[in-house]
Parts: sequence; structure tokens; C-alpha cells
Amino acid sequence: MNNWQSRKASIRPHQLPFLRQIADEMEFPSISDAVDYVINAYKEHRLSSPVALTPTHIEQASPAVNLDDAFGSLDLED
Repeated sequence: MNNWQSRKASIRPHQLPFLRQIADEMEFPSISDAVDYVINAYKEHRLSSPVALTPTHIEQASPAVNLDDAFGSLDLED
């Protein structure tokens, strides 16, 4: 089942440190602002580059994150 009809999406835990870094650097008050920024930056990239990024490109470009240290004392349980 997909969620294209919903406004909600899940962010995978390993992406949170990167989104937090973007929010801190850009002085965004929320994770929603960081996600919006990333989506808009990708749109701009697609307009300026004849080759779209594929999931393989994205995975190869992502640095490894030690999840034991990445979340500190955050409670991420639902």
C-alpha cells in the first residue's frame, strides 16, 4: 500500500542527523523546513543537470553514520 494520497511521510532514522545538520546550518526551526529545502534543492539540481540522481547514486554519496552515537538521548519510539 502506498501513501501518495496522504500528506504524511516517514523519515528513516538514519536520515535524521543529516536533516538536523541542514536545519542547524540554515537556521530552520523545524524538520519540515529542512525536508522542504532538500526537496527544492533536488528540483533545482534536476533543472541544471541532464542526469537525474538515482537511488544508487544517493546511497553511494551518503556517508556512513554510527547510529549508536547519532541520536544521543532522543526517544524515537512511537
